[in-house]
Amino acid sequence: MSILLKEINDVFEGRRGEKRVYLSLPRPGKHNSNLKMVKAVKLDAEEQAKMAKLGLELRLHTSDVDAETERWEDQDSEILRQAQSMSSMAYSMYLFTRGEGLLKTTQDLFHQAEIFAEEGLRFFSTVHAFSNQLQEEEKTNLLLEADKLPALCHQQQMTSRTPVHGKAAIFTKVDTSIQETKNVMTVLMKMLSLCYNLLKKYKMDRTFMSSPHGWRRNQLQTVTNGESSEGKNGDTFGVKSLERHMANLTFLESK
Repeated sequence: MSILLKEINDVFEGRRGEKRVYLSLPRPGKHNSNLKMVKAVKLDAEEQAKMAKLGLELRLHTSDVDAETERWEDQDSEILRQAQSMSSMAYSMYLFTRGEGLLKTTQDLFHQAEIFAEEGLRFFSTVHAFSNQLQEEEKTNLLLEADKLPALCHQQQMTSRTPVHGKAAIFTKVDTSIQETKNVMTVLMKMLSLCYNLLKKYKMDRTFMSSPHGWRRNQLQTVTNGESSEGKNGDTFGVKSLERHMANLTFLESK
């Protein structure tokens, strides 16, 4: 958090503004050329401020997801691994807004956004499979949030694949890509939290039922159900006791 606060302070004090240089899309036929041959496009002050704000907002989303993943005990969970992968990709996109990291051109950014969206669809499939193990009400609540994800991911894929030309159009596409990544991360965070709570609940239930107290309660419930079943046949506990008592009396009187 201290690092994040420092980054926010840097932006507001303008200490990093002059270092941000964003590269345009490579020209047609030049995709395999050396990176140094790509002409850099420098943003004006207003564009830099907007990009910095977007980047910091995305950074907050990745921080929230990272904090959520740290709560998970099962670090081998497929849900967790995919969420961590998406958070890592979103973080690399945040670094791009600072002119840092492995994404050097806007083409790199758009390609990363497309892969991010694909991973989001895989994450949805994993969560959907997990929901099939839940009770109906819990499944409904989880899918109510999860079903928002495919549309967001498909939209991000379309944005990433749509060709644009010119500085203004490229900047708009970068802006849209970051915004869409934020939207996906918002849903991801909610889904991750829901899955964590459900897994924790089921783990507690299993632990409870395997304990002596839980076993006794389960046996009591079984007995209660058995008595209820007998009651449906007219043999309630009170009636059967009375019948046994009367049978004993009859036996004694017959002597």
